[in-house]
Amino acid sequence: MNYDLYRKSLFGGVSGFISTTIIYPFDTLRSILQNSKLHNKIDVIKNIKPINFYNGYLFNLTYVIPEKALKIGINDYLVKENEHRFKYKTTNHIVSGSIAGFLQSFITTPAELIKIRKQIGNYNNYIDIIKSTKNLYRGLQFTILRDIPFSGIFFPLYYSLNDNLRIKNNFAKNITAGLGAGIVATIVATPVDVIKTRYQISDTVKFKKILNDVLKEKVLFRGIIPRIISIASLYSITMAVFELQKNYFL
Repeated sequence: MNYDLYRKSLFGGVSGFISTTIIYPFDTLRSILQNSKLHNKIDVIKNIKPINFYNGYLFNLTYVIPEKALKIGINDYLVKENEHRFKYKTTNHIVSGSIAGFLQSFITTPAELIKIRKQIGNYNNYIDIIKSTKNLYRGLQFTILRDIPFSGIFFPLYYSLNDNLRIKNNFAKNITAGLGAGIVATIVATPVDVIKTRYQISDTVKFKKILNDVLKEKVLFRGIIPRIISIASLYSITMAVFELQKNYFL
């Protein structure tokens, strides 16, 4: 651990704060759609009050900042430290991203459980959620199964696009590369995210029932559009702001 890692972690946290503030309503919509039994998405959206789009926002910031600090900062640090260990840059990005995604899961799991239950609106406050939850790490296995492939795809694809896009403005290039990589990684990770979301809603529902329901309802990609908008845009803005800070302060 050195000063460079601390600074990159700080940049990651700041980037996470900015991107989350902009994108959060789409994340709320994604959670509600994934959990809803209604097939008409318009009816689901009509039942959401505008103020509810920011349900859980303040709590979300308390984990997004350290989460992005860990994920973005450690990935960037590992890529630099492992340059001499891998013959190909892509291999380095896959390994570094996967490690960062795995570590992030341990921060994300309890925080997302609380955030999702707050977004869905079954609880009045966070104290009630925590008191009623038997296991804050419920769904850890699904978070890991989602985040390792996501990060293992996102980071190498992001850097590859960044190297090959013919866009002169660096900020615009980072935004575009982040969107492209985020869309692909989000599509791959969405089925596991749907299962994880439903699994974390309740302490009693069994995985087999969730899987049967998801397959029967054919909703493995439920909420894919708001998820793509929220996640791809989130990481696009996060990486662009992160690279901007590196250029100014490193």
